[in-house]
Amino acid sequence: MALARRGLTAKQISEQFGIDYSVVWRQMKKAGLDASKPFIYRDNYGRYFKSVEDVKSFYKVPVSTVIKNRITGITLERGQWSAGRID
Repeated sequence: MALARRGLTAKQISEQFGIDYSVVWRQMKKAGLDASKPFIYRDNYGRYFKSVEDVKSFYKVPVSTVIKNRITGITLERGQWSAGRID
């Protein structure tokens, strides 16, 4: 599950390590991790987030503030990153 916490999706873990996808998916779901998607937001401090809700919770701001990229002192970049693409 450490790989998932670093941003790998269930599909990537399954392909990289030859583990059945359904087994990986179930284990990630059991651990409370979103197995289906990579990180989609990155802030100017190098933190990665999987959803608008994750950013909202971390910075304690409304969703509209996240979407408009108006968090004071923070710049959000939108994209798709997996563990292999995080420096």
